[in-house]
Amino acid sequence: MGFMDISGQGNNNPILPIAVPAGSSFTLPAGQGIIGAFGGISTPQIGTNNPLSGQYFLQLGQYTTLQMYDDGMNYWQNVDVTPYAMITISSDGANFRVTNSTGGVVGAVITGAGSGGTNGFYGYSQYGAGQGGQIVIQNGATTIGNSIFTITPSAGGSLWNAIVGGAVSATISITGTVFNGNLSSQNPSGVGQSLNAFGQGSAAGGITASGGTNYTKAPLIVFTPPLNQGNQPYVLPSAVCTISGGVINSVTVIDQGAGLISLPGINVVPQPGDTTGGGAVLGWLFGATGTAGLGAGTGSGSVLAMWPYYSGTAVTAAPTFTYGGTSNPAPTAVSIMDWTITSITNTTPGVTYTNAFAVLQGGVLVATPAANTSTSYTQKISNPVYPPLVVAPTTGVTTLSGNGFGGVNFQVAPTIAIGTQLAAGTVGTVAVQTPVMGGATDIVKLQTF
Repeated sequence: MGFMDISGQGNNNPILPIAVPAGSSFTLPAGQGIIGAFGGISTPQIGTNNPLSGQYFLQLGQYTTLQMYDDGMNYWQNVDVTPYAMITISSDGANFRVTNSTGGVVGAVITGAGSGGTNGFYGYSQYGAGQGGQIVIQNGATTIGNSIFTITPSAGGSLWNAIVGGAVSATISITGTVFNGNLSSQNPSGVGQSLNAFGQGSAAGGITASGGTNYTKAPLIVFTPPLNQGNQPYVLPSAVCTISGGVINSVTVIDQGAGLISLPGINVVPQPGDTTGGGAVLGWLFGATGTAGLGAGTGSGSVLAMWPYYSGTAVTAAPTFTYGGTSNPAPTAVSIMDWTITSITNTTPGVTYTNAFAVLQGGVLVATPAANTSTSYTQKISNPVYPPLVVAPTTGVTTLSGNGFGGVNFQVAPTIAIGTQLAAGTVGTVAVQTPVMGGATDIVKLQTF
């Protein structure tokens, strides 16, 4: 059964193959008609025979990813990374894009957060003020240009965004007088809060925390942005809890967030099937060392999140970073790549192998994030999918299978291990093969309806 037609072209809706080179993106157009108005597409849509209605059936390629724009983060979130996935999309011209980041940088693990920087967002504007250029956002105010804190890669030309400061404390309380950005008694509008320091606010107006009652399953903890967050890019925290006797008895913060102007809200949501649990109120204690949330300056002056605005052109070696500007926290970070294998270099042919076989190993970055840094945006791609290999039985010389697929989602270069059916120690010369990393052009298919 075909799709209901809203493009004004009857059955003449071709499937459009679109080549997406490595390092490029394709924002799905909104079309010229009235989006979502079935049968309501008007001229010039019909008059120009424009095949793009804003409503699409999309098939990804083997390297492309569907992404959705996150306005709060000024970031493109991965929606589907499944090779050849088939998806229906309703596009307004700015909410969805297809990207091929192979060969480029898709993230970074901040191994040293640095110190002494000025809190704020530093990077590039996707939409709005300064669109496409460098901007600074501090306390919700946008300034065109950026000389305060810059990130420059050694190769590939990727462009980077970063957030300095604005994490919450890792200690969330279930007892005592606490502050929670959801509750009006905490001054969530920001009155009395020191925004320049990502302040918590005055001690007046706190509420009494509670672990709730009668929970049959550990409830979910959902954070919401501070009501005074405005257009300041941010990463919300995440946390889990445990219960004992129907009461929340501990909360573990998984990610402390970044860029938060004041305390976020904390919502405690019973799991499906729990019809009796409720009443929990969680928050941050005021004034106690290490538990005061943003008022204690958790992560203040440190780089807590960094991610690419543009992944750059395909490179064969992971870029390193240099940092500059008038307020440079001097962090350290390791690139997360999105590589495919473009070829295999035969460094040393083997001798006296019998029925040699090859195994790809690794491909996942192993690095320890610095304290307080946000890990929500660390890994931007899925785990590696290894390509099939062809191995010469007597020499161990390894090549790609020739089917055009070099694997996907390699965060670092993998290694090739060569084996043989002979007993250990009987191989005359060990074969050495090295994969060459890079990017590849992909094809997506788009059909309007």
